[in-house]
Amino acid sequence: KLAEKRGSFSSRIRITLAPHAIYTVSEKNLRRVAEMAKAENYPVHIHVSETAKEVQDCIKTHGCSPVVYLDKLGVLTGNTVMAHCVHIDEEDMKIISGRGCTIAHCPSSNLKLVSGRLPFQLATEKHNCKLSIGTDGVSSNNSASMFSEMKFASLGAKMESGMPTAAPAGLVFHAATCTGAEANGFNAGKIEAGKLADCMLIDLDTVQFSAGHHPVADIVYAAESNCVHSVICDGNFLMKDRFIPEEKNIITNFRKQVKRLLERI
Repeated sequence: KLAEKRGSFSSRIRITLAPHAIYTVSEKNLRRVAEMAKAENYPVHIHVSETAKEVQDCIKTHGCSPVVYLDKLGVLTGNTVMAHCVHIDEEDMKIISGRGCTIAHCPSSNLKLVSGRLPFQLATEKHNCKLSIGTDGVSSNNSASMFSEMKFASLGAKMESGMPTAAPAGLVFHAATCTGAEANGFNAGKIEAGKLADCMLIDLDTVQFSAGHHPVADIVYAAESNCVHSVICDGNFLMKDRFIPEEKNIITNFRKQVKRLLERI
């Protein structure tokens, strides 16, 4: 039914199959996801190897890591985005790279939940895994700021590797923009003829950009949300001159929904 309706959706909407994780979705349904994704060319988004317990339980139950298990089920392809991948070994990395999957690195969530750290250097430099940057859900992140994620991704990789030159700003910025867009099926991620006009305008007069030495490094290491002047999505302003139409009503309605949900709980 989704395939039949796909043509009537906005061009901004992509259908993605999103089984949460191997411990919440049965083997039968994961196989079904793999079959549907192959038949309809749907992307797949799934949380993988987020915690040590998840890996231990998978080895105990299936005799292999979550990455190997998903690969056996046919879930891992070039259309698969794997969130977290904190506890992966070199065998896992070879599979991820070989299948062309994309890792969605969520450093703030991993830190808040004390899940561990992605082996950034090993995955990207030695095994050439495709890496994007994600926020995870607000319950395990709160701010959901891509500026924070870029900074933590770079700093975490430096700490994990013991090398201050690890995860340079340009690599992390590319992961957050180009790789992220590609992984989600959007012809965007950089300013170029033929690409979607998806971009943000940065106010270079904010204090974080005072030095003006290296704009990409400033974005990754110094910038915060207050630096964003305008946001353009597919050529349309969602925020212009820091103004969002109906912003107060959006926030008011959101708070009403939060209250309604809490009362139900």
